Amino acid sequence: MSETKPTNPKDAVGIKKYPMHVLPQQVLAEIGLALMEGARKYGAYNWRVAGVRNSVYFDAAMRHMQSWWEGQDIDPDSGVHHLVKALACLLVIRDAQLQGMFTDDRPPSSIRKDTWVSELNAQAAQLIERYPECKAPNTIESVEPHDVTGTVVCYFDDPALHQQLLDGQAELRHFGNVVLDGDAIKEYDGSGLVVRETTHQSKEDAIRECEQRYGVVFSDT
Repeated sequence: MSETKPTNPKDAVGIKKYPMHVLPQQVLAEIGLALMEGARKYGAYNWRVAGVRNSVYFDAAMRHMQSWWEGQDIDPDSGVHHLVKALACLLVIRDAQLQGMFTDDRPPSSIRKDTWVSELNAQAAQLIERYPECKAPNTIESVEPHDVTGTVVCYFDDPALHQQLLDGQAELRHFGNVVLDGDAIKEYDGSGLVVRETTHQSKEDAIRECEQRYGVVFSDT
């Protein structure tokens, strides 16, 4: 049995270089997907040739963040998560800065640029002291009902029909195999679309709404 060295000689050199193992690989792959969309439309690394304006990518990143914050996870135009789209915007503008291919059209620097954050933090601390008992916030989990009173299942013979359904409905929000759309909770397991209505919506109303919205016939189970 060979002895295991406590450390490899390469470790002493390697640990002093910038790390890659600390980066979450799935998120990097998702950013690659977002950049692939831009590459298909405009050409890969187009910003290194044409350049960018800071304001354009700031606006784009903020719009994705706002949509996500207001409860929409997936960008309906691309099918990519809004957070990933925002990260892609920041990646592009940072690379453009490193390459010197950007126009810095930010507004003139605030005269309080080095102090306004700490000043507002101090005001926030004062408010917390004034109101030490903070009421529980209303969140998407606490406000939106999730109780289930029945199940409606629609089975698709053609898997492409399900994808067309998702692509054609801009209001759909995706998380893994779960799709949230208004009051209905739908799960797709590869064989059918499962729709579960919430407590304030009857099973009959759920069937009628889904048939009218998607033009498909649901079978009650």
